[in-house]
Amino acid sequence: MLSVAYMHESDMQIRDNQGKLIGEINVIIRPGEGVITTNTIYSGDRVITQTISTRDNVGNVKTETVYRGKILP
Repeated sequence: MLSVAYMHESDMQIRDNQGKLIGEINVIIRPGEGVITTNTIYSGDRVITQTISTRDNVGNVKTETVYRGKILP
């Protein structure tokens, strides 16, 4: 049996009417390990908050919010 290990990443950016980045959502799916979702909110060039949620393969979810900075892309 052939096993394929791959990682899927998705990125969505939210912009205001002037085209400035105000938020982004990143989802990383790692087969066998779970899902990591980051939601980052910006004000100008500054990061206001980043919320990181991780879900393992049995459905356990952990969430952490970082203020005035970000720890994951």
